[in-house]
Amino acid sequence: MFEGYINPGGYGALLDDDGRTRTAHRISYKVFVGPILEGRQLDHLCHTFDENCSGGPSCAHRRCVNPSHLEPVTQRENKLRGVSFSAVNALKTRCKNGHEFTPQNTYYRSPTHRQCRTCNSAQVTAYRKRKRASA
Repeated sequence: MFEGYINPGGYGALLDDDGRTRTAHRISYKVFVGPILEGRQLDHLCHTFDENCSGGPSCAHRRCVNPSHLEPVTQRENKLRGVSFSAVNALKTRCKNGHEFTPQNTYYRSPTHRQCRTCNSAQVTAYRKRKRASA
């Protein structure tokens, strides 16, 4: 027998007979669609395509268990579909100074951290100038 509630993260959860807690949307997907591949998370498509939803624990979409609203994706893809700082920054096509993020003008410090080459070059030049002036 299952007893349901909303967990602190805002997701529907079930406490099963062995005392383990399971999220309702994952149970629904497994029952109606099949197993969730290793390393995948379920993205609530009803949330992803709702531009008015700010997300967070109060998001009603977290309680959705409709399997047609769920898609298994990587953690990175799930985060980038949301409204986090990472997601917002990933959508930007220009740096804070207005330079376009093109393959030629973009330097990747890591797979998730990009930097404008034009701005970086200007910063390095200014730094070297300050160092020479103080020497």
